[in-house]
Amino acid sequence: MKKKKSMQWILTYGGVGSLIGLTIGPIIKKGTFELTGLLAGLTVFIVAFIIDLIRFLNKKDKTPDYDERTIYIIRKYYGYVFNIFIIITFLFLAVLTFMGFNKIAISYIWIYFISIFVISGIGALFALKK
Repeated sequence: MKKKKSMQWILTYGGVGSLIGLTIGPIIKKGTFELTGLLAGLTVFIVAFIIDLIRFLNKKDKTPDYDERTIYIIRKYYGYVFNIFIIITFLFLAVLTFMGFNKIAISYIWIYFISIFVISGIGALFALKK
């Protein structure tokens, strides 16, 4: 799988996008320039550029970053993880329904979904090391 030259700097492109969005967004929404948005965008851009630069300079051989086995392991992992989280969600909703709860606060749902992404992301890092 051959990467294009432009795809090697994908994090830097994301940093540029966040810099533009965090700078222009407050101007469009509030009509004022905010220095905090510019500083946050610059921080994201600099960190993303440094990560891309280190990654670009460290890669000396022509081997791909991930082979077919790694991709298969990650797909299988995400298949299991999200099916387990869906089962847990339905069981949790069933228990709450039987307990008589009719409403759930949106903040609890956000906490649950963010925890799903964090736990699955950390697990994917371990699956990549296999």
